[in-house]
Amino acid sequence: MTPARIGLTALVAFVIACGGDSKTPATLDGAIGKLPVFVPSALGERSMALTSDDISNVGKFSTYTWHLSTAQPWTAIDAFYRAQWPGAGREETEDGVSYRNPPLPEGDDPLGESQSVSIHKAPKDGRTSFEVSEDVFGEKRR
Repeated sequence: MTPARIGLTALVAFVIACGGDSKTPATLDGAIGKLPVFVPSALGERSMALTSDDISNVGKFSTYTWHLSTAQPWTAIDAFYRAQWPGAGREETEDGVSYRNPPLPEGDDPLGESQSVSIHKAPKDGRTSFEVSEDVFGEKRR
């Protein structure tokens, strides 16, 4: 296989992984659960963090965050996640909209696994950026 053909194959695989112009939600590399992904969107990078609500277990949760962008307005992304997660907690500010599915627990109840989305209202270079995150118990990603 020639270097040009390898490059083209890699580009096609990247477009498919990021959703391209497809109407079918894409998958995110490393996700444990089924995460809905707004399309069309382009994947920027993935970051990882260990988080906790328990000081004695600092690695209780493994959080992956995928940074994406789209040429669509923030309202389209907002409508998509509102439809995907009708029972999710939703907060809107001047700067953006965030969803947490399931919503945060009441009072001092412990946190559980969740999925979340943060949508930025102000586009940069004609693109709306948003992040999709997944918090799972740390031992699931080991």
